Amino acid sequence: MEQYLPILEKAPADTAPRTTVETIEAAFPKLTLANGGKERMREICERFSSSQVAQLTGRIRSLLQNEKASRLYLSYDWAAYSFAFSLTDQNDNRLLNGGLIWHGDEQVGYQPGRSVQVDPQYGWSIHT
Repeated sequence: MEQYLPILEKAPADTAPRTTVETIEAAFPKLTLANGGKERMREICERFSSSQVAQLTGRIRSLLQNEKASRLYLSYDWAAYSFAFSLTDQNDNRLLNGGLIWHGDEQVGYQPGRSVQVDPQYGWSIHT
């Protein structure tokens, strides 16, 4: 298996079609992109491969698995490629809030984003 050096070499291009904001919104009817969230999601879809975006949508799916969840709001967060989130019930009462924080990839290296991970890993993680 080939090794890729961060920043110096790029991994082969992902051959899957690019994910778009519209396909993400269609896949998650309970998702609302607000306060800069749509622009951030568009930036992510343009910058990252489909497999990397799939990791992000997996995190969105895991938040929406809460049986009381009626709506997930994603909005702009100051950390690169990250979101603030709020999960609410059918009466718009907050169930959970936090950040969906990007922790880098093989090209740029690990990015803590002022968040702590016990087992640091690339990609997005949920912080509450």
